[in-house]
Amino acid sequence: FYVPAEAAPGSIITVNAMAIDTKGQMSKAVPVNITVADATPPVVRFAGLTSGEKVKPGEKVTAVVSASDAGGLSSLTFWVSGATVYTETRQIAPAQDSVASSFSFNVSPSADPIGVVVLEAEAMDQAGNKTTSSRVLLPVADVVPPAVTLRTGSGSLEMIPGQSVTIIAEASDQVGVSRIDLTGSGLMIVSDSKGVSPPL
Repeated sequence: FYVPAEAAPGSIITVNAMAIDTKGQMSKAVPVNITVADATPPVVRFAGLTSGEKVKPGEKVTAVVSASDAGGLSSLTFWVSGATVYTETRQIAPAQDSVASSFSFNVSPSADPIGVVVLEAEAMDQAGNKTTSSRVLLPVADVVPPAVTLRTGSGSLEMIPGQSVTIIAEASDQVGVSRIDLTGSGLMIVSDSKGVSPPL
C-alpha cells in the first residue's frame, strides 16, 4: 500500500489481514500498527539582525533564528565563523513545531576591517533530521581613521626665503587611503589635495 505524502509524522496506520479457506472458514491476523516516520527536515532561517549589513569591532550583535517542523523541533544551533568565532546550542524541551530564538555575540575588538563575520544556524527535529540555514555574511566595518605624518624633503624645519620647500605627506590605512589634503597657514597660505587611485 501507499503512505500518503501528506501523512503527519507520528500518525498510526493499522493493517489487518484475514484468510478464508475453500470451506469459508476465516481467520484473522493480529493487527499491525505502522507509525509514519518523520523524514522531512526542519525549515530554518535568519529572521533579523541588530547590526545591519556591517558589523563593527567590539559590537554586540543579536540574531533572531526562526525554525519550524511538523514533527517537533528538538534543538537549535547557532555559530559564527570568520573574523569572530562563537557557537551555542539550545535544547527545545518540550519539542515545539515552531520557534524563534535570539542569539547574541560580541564581534572581536581586533576584527580586521577587511574581514567577514559568517553566521549560520542549524535546526534538528525529534527524528534527528537536520537543516542548515543559508549563510549570512557581514563585512567588518572600517572604523579606524588613517594615520598621516609630515616631513620636509631635506629633513630640516627651517626654510630660506625665496627657495621652495618640498613637503612630504605619508599616510597609511588598514583598508586604503583615497586622498591626502595639505594645508598651510601663517606667513603663507597653502592648500592642495591629491587623490590616490586606486586607494593604497
